Amino acid sequence: NFELVLNKNCGPQSLCLNFSTHISSFDVAKFCLMNAIHYLDTASNLWSQESLHKSFSQEEYGEALIVFKERYVPSSSFVIFNFGMNPGLVSFLAKSLLE
Repeated sequence: NFELVLNKNCGPQSLCLNFSTHISSFDVAKFCLMNAIHYLDTASNLWSQESLHKSFSQEEYGEALIVFKERYVPSSSFVIFNFGMNPGLVSFLAKSLLE
């Protein structure tokens, strides 16, 4: 389902900002890389049914990021996980506006 939504709304070299919850950040980022779409999320998530049964420790999350990087990078697109909302995206946009 998310692939249909992204195909309809995002094209190559566009930016996907993921503010959702209970949607796998890794799956959305993978789709974006495979379709030359830039990706940024404020907080990484699992699918809702997965998060009921599993949570990542910091170490497990770091290992998952390494595996993701080895599989899907290099690419013509960028992926930023866990950028944060405030601080994070809000601070970045405020600083950009002040410059």
